[in-house]
Amino acid sequence: MAEHFNVSRTVIREALIMLEIENLIEVRKGSGIYVIALPQHTASNDDFLDKVDVGPFELLQARQLLESSIAEFAALQVTRADITKLKDILATERKTLEQGDEDYVADEDFHLTIAEITQNEVIIQMQKALWDLRVNSQMWKGLHTHIPNQSYRYLWLQDHENIITALQRKDPAMAKKQCGNI
Repeated sequence: MAEHFNVSRTVIREALIMLEIENLIEVRKGSGIYVIALPQHTASNDDFLDKVDVGPFELLQARQLLESSIAEFAALQVTRADITKLKDILATERKTLEQGDEDYVADEDFHLTIAEITQNEVIIQMQKALWDLRVNSQMWKGLHTHIPNQSYRYLWLQDHENIITALQRKDPAMAKKQCGNI
């Protein structure tokens, strides 16, 4: 194999070790190396999100817990550029609301940006999954169709301003508290 790929045997050994660690092959002493049969389908996060319809209160509880901790962590790492970006998103949110638009893209961007400030891919993906649960929840959509008054969204703007203030002060406890108010 080393000769075929024009590499050293050490490189081949290391590659086989990596494949074994990834459970793609099985090395049997005295017998050889075998490719492990892969399952035809593995459950992905998207499969999970497609099958789950959480209630709005369950979702709010999860968001309060996770997003407040994310904001707490982000307060330790936030930069001026991050604050500027959050303020720009807030301005977009305000404009969208004043135009009577029921679009929540800026709200999603706000929370995702806070997750991105942490520079932790797991946290970023968790935030995306939380938002996907919200977007795909029939119960959440149903709840919002029964709320004709959009004035509560102005409260969100104030919450977002308070979160930005806490992040700007680099105050983890305040950021956690303000984000827990959602």
